[in-house]
Formats: sequence, C-alpha cells, structure tokens
Amino acid sequence: MIVRVKRPWVLLACYPRRKNVILGLDPRISITRSFNRAAKSYNQVNFLQLEVGYRLFCWLKDFADHPKKIADLGCGTGIITAKLAQDFPQSRVLGIDIAENMIEYARSCFTKEKNLNFITADADSLPLENENLDIAFSNLMLQWSPNLKTTLTALWRALKPGGKLIFSTLGPGSLNELRNAWAKIDHYKHVNNFVDREQLTEELMCAQFKILKFETVYHYRLFDTVLDLMHELKKLGANNLNELRNKNLSSKKSFKQLQIFYDKYRDKNNKLPASFEIYYVYATK
Repeated sequence: MIVRVKRPWVLLACYPRRKNVILGLDPRISITRSFNRAAKSYNQVNFLQLEVGYRLFCWLKDFADHPKKIADLGCGTGIITAKLAQDFPQSRVLGIDIAENMIEYARSCFTKEKNLNFITADADSLPLENENLDIAFSNLMLQWSPNLKTTLTALWRALKPGGKLIFSTLGPGSLNELRNAWAKIDHYKHVNNFVDREQLTEELMCAQFKILKFETVYHYRLFDTVLDLMHELKKLGANNLNELRNKNLSSKKSFKQLQIFYDKYRDKNNKLPASFEIYYVYATK
C-alpha cells in the first residue's frame, strides 16, 4: 500500500500484523472488524463524536502553540483530522486509525489538504520516531484500548519534551440507562466497562504525563426507541467487548423486556435519553 507520508516522521506505512495473535482472543481483532464494517455508515450517526470532537478541537486551539506535527489517534473517517489540517496549515497532520476501511474512506474524502496524511496503525505500536510529535490528539478512542498503559506509554514515547496530549474518552457513567435496563433482564454485561476518573488519572501519572486540565461533561443523545439507540451504536462500530457479554443473539423476549424497562426513562418530550460521561483531558510530557 502506498501512503503519502514523508519520512522520517513515519517509520512504517502500516502497523505490522501480529502473526502470534490467536483469532478471537485479542480484543483488537474485534475492534478492527467492528470499525471496518462501520466505515460506510459511520458518518450517518457520528453526532456525539462530532459534538465532542469539535469541543476538544477548541481546547487544542486554546493550548496549541504553532505545532509542527500533530497526530490524530483514532481518526475514524477523518472529519476532525481534516479540520486540524485546515486550521493549522503550517502543521503536518497525520490521521491514524486501526481500521483500514476507515482510513481508505478518509483518504477518498480529503484530497485537497496537502499537509494531511492518513495511515492504518495500532495506537499501542505507533510507527513514529521517538520525541517526534508536538501534539497527540485523540477523540473518543482511548476507551477502546485493550491496554491503556501500553497506549499511553506509546504516546509518551512519540511526543517531544513538552509535547501535548489532548484527548476525550468515555467514563463509566456512559450508557447507564441501557446498562440498568439490561441488568433487570439477565446477568450478562451488555455495556462496555469504562475507566473511571481516578483510574485514568493514575494511568496518566504512571505514564509520566502532567495533567493540566481534566473536565467531566455529560452529553445526551435522544431517541424514539431503544432499538434506535442500539442501531446507532452498531452503525458506529461500538460493539460490546465484555468477556461476560452474551455471545449469542438476545431473544425477542429479551428485547421486549428491554423496551419496557428502558421506557421508564422516557422524558416529557416522549424521547429516550442515552447519557455519555465524557472526560476531556489536557496533559503534557
């Protein structure tokens, strides 16, 4: 695969495939497959991602100081990445995603930005030289990391001294309504586990980052039915990765029960809310 990337910034065109990964055991396999399948439908339902991404982008503009190199980790279809390239025309911007279909889609959409490149890579093993980045930007990606410590260590390695890490991620209060409704039906885990603020702070400090700003903001999406919510999550590629999840399809009876229990959250406008606890973090190396 040919990638429009100048060396020596990027060492590899794509991340090396791990031959020793046993299919089905490494969560990265499921994550990659889910987001590859979602590439064509992602922009139809990425309302939360854009809302959070643009807010995070405003943070970056406040803190950025003429960065030469910016990497967007988990760039998806590249909308926010392209915005970075457009608003920082003197910077070299690199969009990185583990899903090749997402990267191919982004490349096809954004061809005019000469300072923008996209590559397929794993955030745990970034194909970047040490102390190379001025800014590592990541919007709603870190919650998918199977090993947050490894990912943060990789980001630390890639950042220059004084480099900035600006990211958003999901907190444990996300999708509480869905989690609570399913808990009344069976013992399976239907919603992913998300790292809480205390643990995230500890992981950042262990990776030697200095936290300068940490905000928690609740965002809400409204739906007509709980099935609309679940269809949106599927189109986003946001699959349940819990080991204790139901590995079989849920029955029609279970879905009917889910509709009944979730319906108790219906608001005065006859809409069903889905809450998302979002952490916004600005840290430096």
